[in-house]
Order: sequence, then C-alpha cells, then structure tokens
Amino acid sequence: MKYIIIMLCLCSSIFAANFDYVVSNEYRNETMMLLNESLLVENGGVSVIKAYGNETYVKVTSTTSYSYQEGGIGGINIFDSKVDIDSGDVGNIITERSSTLIYNAGNLDWIHVKDSSTVNFHDVNFTNAHVYDNSSFHMSGGHADYMFILDNSSVTLSGGNIDTIRNTQFVSLSEDISFNIICKDWSWNDETNMLSGHWEDDSTFNIKLTDTEWEDDTPYVLFDQIDFTIVPEPTSLTFAAIGGLILKKRYKK
Repeated sequence: MKYIIIMLCLCSSIFAANFDYVVSNEYRNETMMLLNESLLVENGGVSVIKAYGNETYVKVTSTTSYSYQEGGIGGINIFDSKVDIDSGDVGNIITERSSTLIYNAGNLDWIHVKDSSTVNFHDVNFTNAHVYDNSSFHMSGGHADYMFILDNSSVTLSGGNIDTIRNTQFVSLSEDISFNIICKDWSWNDETNMLSGHWEDDSTFNIKLTDTEWEDDTPYVLFDQIDFTIVPEPTSLTFAAIGGLILKKRYKK
C-alpha cells in the first residue's frame, strides 16, 4: 500500500512539473495572466484567470467550492487558448477568438461564447449561456436555466435539462443560426411553446422556446430553425443488422 501511495505521489509530481504554474490546495486572490504559458489547478482556486495566446493551456482537475474571493475560480477569460476543466466551480467564463473549452462537470454562473470559439459542456449546471458570432456550443448533460442564441452561432444539444432557450435573431439580419437537437423523439406544443422529448439515454427534456419581439422587426421562429437528428432504438439497429446479414447471405448464394 505504501508503494502505491508513493507511486501516485510521484506521478502527480511529474504531471504538475509539466506546467509553468500550479495552484494546489490553496486559493489565490489574484488575477493570473498567462501568455503562451500553462497552468494546473488541482483542488484549489483563483480569483481570475486570463489566458492569452494559442500556446496557453489551462488544466483544472478540481476546485474548492465557489465562494466570492474565497473558493473556486471567480472568472476565466480565454483568448485563442485552450482550457480543460475536469470538475470545478466557476463564477463566469468568456471565450473569444479561436478558443477551446471542455467542461466536464461542475457549477457555473454564466458563460459568453464569442467569435469562432468552441465549447463542450458534459455535466455542467449553469444559469445562462450567450452564444454569439460564429462560435459553437455543445451540451450533453447538466442543467441550464437560460440559453440565448445569436448571430451565426451553432448550438447542438444531446442531453441535459434546459429550462428556456431564447432566440434574438431577426429576419432582416443576414445571420442564420444552426440549431441541432440529437434525441430519440420529440413533440411540439404551439400553444405553450414547449418542446418535449427523450434524449438518447431515455431521460426527458421539456424546453420553453421564446422569440424576442420588437415593433420594428420580425423575429425568426426558433422552432423553425431546429434540425432534429433522431437516434434509432437499439431494437431497430438489431433488425437492421439482421436484415443486412440476410441480404449478404442471399447475395453470396
């Protein structure tokens, strides 16, 4: 057992040695500016992280629980950089230019996804997300109170609980959003503007779709912008496979 513990400590030390900065088991009430540098946060916290440059890399394995100027990460600004968060609590995140963010699990207040940045959320609970410009956002789990879709942005949903999605596009604008939902089935209620259905894991979704309306312009109807990708049932796949085998045997004869 002692040998295993020593080996784990050595592996952790070697892993940390690959980073320019390490925040481990502590909270730093400061703004950390990174320019083509790397940062590792493990069971720690930072007031603000600003990541600049396409060689900058931030890895967050875990954070302390978020509390203003006491725990978690208050804010992360990402400019042309890459950030991976395994698990952790963050106040807010802004991604700009060609940034990449992978957020596997945790709690977040809000995020603004801008320019041509790419964001993937797996099991993140957040209050609201604004998706702008030519950016892309994918959510496969967790919970969202609000999502706002704008400009030429691309949004893909394949899991999670989303309360409300608001569209702020207008017909007079040349921009066109891309909105894809990957699910087993869906239904639409015109009277309540509720979109319901089942994700691939059989969990349900009930999403309120709203369109911003102004007197001097006509809004897109958000529901009309959705492309549905239907995931077939396992039984359907089985029958399809059997059918393919039968056809193959007949062809051989």
